[in-house]
Amino acid sequence: MTTLAEISMAPIDWVIVALVCGGVLAIGVRTRGYMRSVADFLAAGRGAGRYLICMSYGVANIGAISVLAEFEKGYASGFTLYWWEPLIGLVVVIIMLFGFVFYRFRRTRALTLAEYFERRYGRKFRVYSGLIIFLAGLFNFAIFPIVGARFFVYFCGLPTELHLLGLGVPTVDVLMAVLLTVAVWFVFAGGQVSVAATDFAQGVLVNVSFIVIAAFLLFQVDWSTLGQVALAAPASQSPVNPFDTGEIKNFGFMFFAVSIVAVIYGQGSWQGEQAYLTSARTAHELRMGGVLKIWYLQIRLMFFMVVPVIAYVMLRAPGGWEGVQAAVASGLETIENSKVQDQLRVPLVLTQVLPAGLRGLMASMMLAAFISTHNTYLHSWGSVLVQDVILPIGSSLGRRPGRRAHLWMLRAAILGVAAFTYVYGAFIYKPDQPIRTYMDATGGLFLSWSGAVIIGGLYWKRATPSAAWVTALVGSALSIAVFVARQMVEAVGGVNGVLHDGSGLDRAALIVTDALSDGTQTLGLTMSVCSLTYYLVSKVGQWRGKAAFDLDRMLHKGAHEIKGEVDQAGPTARAESLVGRLLGFSPEHSFGDKVICVASISFAAFWFAVTLSGSVWMLVHLARGGTVQDTTETWIEFWKWRTWLMLAVAAGATVWLGVGGAIDLRRMLRQLAATERDDRDAGIVDSIGDAPQ
Repeated sequence: MTTLAEISMAPIDWVIVALVCGGVLAIGVRTRGYMRSVADFLAAGRGAGRYLICMSYGVANIGAISVLAEFEKGYASGFTLYWWEPLIGLVVVIIMLFGFVFYRFRRTRALTLAEYFERRYGRKFRVYSGLIIFLAGLFNFAIFPIVGARFFVYFCGLPTELHLLGLGVPTVDVLMAVLLTVAVWFVFAGGQVSVAATDFAQGVLVNVSFIVIAAFLLFQVDWSTLGQVALAAPASQSPVNPFDTGEIKNFGFMFFAVSIVAVIYGQGSWQGEQAYLTSARTAHELRMGGVLKIWYLQIRLMFFMVVPVIAYVMLRAPGGWEGVQAAVASGLETIENSKVQDQLRVPLVLTQVLPAGLRGLMASMMLAAFISTHNTYLHSWGSVLVQDVILPIGSSLGRRPGRRAHLWMLRAAILGVAAFTYVYGAFIYKPDQPIRTYMDATGGLFLSWSGAVIIGGLYWKRATPSAAWVTALVGSALSIAVFVARQMVEAVGGVNGVLHDGSGLDRAALIVTDALSDGTQTLGLTMSVCSLTYYLVSKVGQWRGKAAFDLDRMLHKGAHEIKGEVDQAGPTARAESLVGRLLGFSPEHSFGDKVICVASISFAAFWFAVTLSGSVWMLVHLARGGTVQDTTETWIEFWKWRTWLMLAVAAGATVWLGVGGAIDLRRMLRQLAATERDDRDAGIVDSIGDAPQ
């Protein structure tokens, strides 16, 4: 077994990486000529079909940083957290069947979320919310490049320092600059057209890589070895038994209640991939893309279940993996920061066990994940700054750029976002907390209040601009207060420091952090306060005689409907059956759509039933005097069965979604080649409720 110092990519590995890079660049060059307007740059001319949305949107959510975060989490928890996932998964499928939020948002034809806010609440609120969205997203995204680049340095066995012009420069900084430049080029080349096309191609690669690598690892460790490691695990730290973990106290009724509400409350809030919500050909296509999400998620769930657990077993197996254990331990010793060690532990295992060819596939997959997320996020945050902050202010001053100037403003903003993330990652960011903790803290500034404002504006005609303003201010203030309180407690040495040397303000901060001891409680509080605030302020407006808002005009329904915006797969007069109504079927659903919907809800319901019945079985076992330890072998058999079944489902979903995405991509490019552009369709609102036809 090689040591960490001897790790290097074989020639075949570099060939694979080069072929992937060349293929993705070719797609970028091929599609750049289809971008001819601001709407093309921002939303791919609204020509994306369901499979393209599902695949491209999905891979944009799996950046290199997300892979490392899932590795970090999966190594600590094993299989156990995935036992509870179906309880939330069924809710997600139900939401997608009805197109909750997404369907109505697409009907507004807004090119950004804050543009919808302007149509609903006014221009000043668009600027405020756009600024909050931008700042929260910018700082959230700022660590992506440095974390991803660090992975490539260690995984590919690159030197930690390069000598340029006689100066020693950290390799991670150089690599970060190169990778950011590539991502920026894709956005510059063809905007969302090129981003969607290249993300789709990279999504296919990522899915195939997930399946091949997971299958290889499953054949390297037999389940008897996993059983030995699981049985030897300390009490409350089982990697297989979800009822034998130290975190079981966090999975009570309140956890699931808040999690389910959060899934509903947060629909459409995060704007990192906002362009995919506006790129759909119709609102129905966006809804169906969401329904297909359950199948795409099986691919990533399978990978993130398998890889960290196999790494966990290899590093703890009593025999047979001593070389891997020694090499990884040696590698971790060269990393001073304990949080960085946690991020890179699983990748270091993979460097030891993946053979030539598969190591190149892994590197290519991570490169594809890096580029797909970075070009999408660069596009999103740069677009928000221009569309929702700069241009609305300029429009109020009577200034509106032409198409060419508008496009260059977007490109300049994207370049500025890239420059900031480089500086932040190279010189400012200190990895002193888990990745997920940092991402949750930065994103919470907007996510805390956005759900109430989005949902209320789309579904309640009595909602008022005043309600949106008060809710946004209260939610932002609450998020900042909780964050500051936690920082104050940490600054004086935690609970003991506050009790011995803390001021009165420190003690007040301790009360806040003690009451909101985890993210679930904080999220539950902010959602409750913001929703209640939004409702009460809107009711005050209603009592004062505030006129109802014309939702039909904003959603282009009835007399305001735009030709081509609504699919009609069947006669509008035909009534759906009770089952059809329960599944959200409408005249827009074709027979094939209904088959997909029924299959998706059935699949989610099956796993929900498995989780529910398994939990009941475990509780009955404990009630009869059994122990959690004497069920470990049963849990090992369950995870063996579930893992191989998920691998088979993932393989089938990869083929199905890949073929459908290729057809959708071809259709989108044909539509872009034939459609006449309207330069008024640029996301600038001249009259509230109006939209370019």
